[in-house]
Amino acid sequence: KPNATLAEILENIDIGGPAMIRSAAKNYRNVTVIMEPADYDLVSQDMQKYGETSFRLRHLLAAKAFSKLAAYDRAVSSFLNRAYELQIQKPQSPIRELRDSQKNNQQRNAPSKEKSTIDGQPLPDPLQISAPLVQTLRYGENPHQKAILYGCFHKRFSLIHGNKLSYNNILDINAAATLMREFAAAPPTLAILKHTNPCGVGQGESLNKHGTKPSPPTANRPLAELSPPTPSSTRLAQQS
Repeated sequence: KPNATLAEILENIDIGGPAMIRSAAKNYRNVTVIMEPADYDLVSQDMQKYGETSFRLRHLLAAKAFSKLAAYDRAVSSFLNRAYELQIQKPQSPIRELRDSQKNNQQRNAPSKEKSTIDGQPLPDPLQISAPLVQTLRYGENPHQKAILYGCFHKRFSLIHGNKLSYNNILDINAAATLMREFAAAPPTLAILKHTNPCGVGQGESLNKHGTKPSPPTANRPLAELSPPTPSSTRLAQQS
């Protein structure tokens, strides 16, 4: 939930639900645990074929359940770590005083370890990433390689023309989106990229004016347009 407070997050951290799922998944030899409606068909097929769920399916669903639980725990952990870092930045924060006290004790008993930062912001230690599978890509960095896309790409971008995306297309799209973030407060902006390098960037009252102009001969890469101020409205098209 965007802009949720620490108190709201703590109040809504689920305890009973994950405990029941964990218990069911642990006992998958005799229990079928279903996490998503998308798995109903698999269970139904087994029931019709065998009269019960197969051991193989129960094993698969148990592994999936633990993956979902791990993602949930990582989400809670990431939020609490961010909240902690925000708290210790406050001069009169009790958490900061506790952190400083713990840090002093650690310095007495162990060699000093400098915490890495970027622009003054501490980096997470360890880094925890959980991302859903989006799609398999046409190929990897080279045509003989395989590539798979994870994350929330499909929530922000949509293919409106052309072939299925490849790994290099994703790199180009990311470069285009990064470039256009610099123009977030400007008029609608269109960028044409090849191998992550801008071939041209245009602005105007209407993106259609740019779209009707001939593209540069080298621009056989994604077109990206941004309609400020909502990055989620970005549309992309891979030219054929």
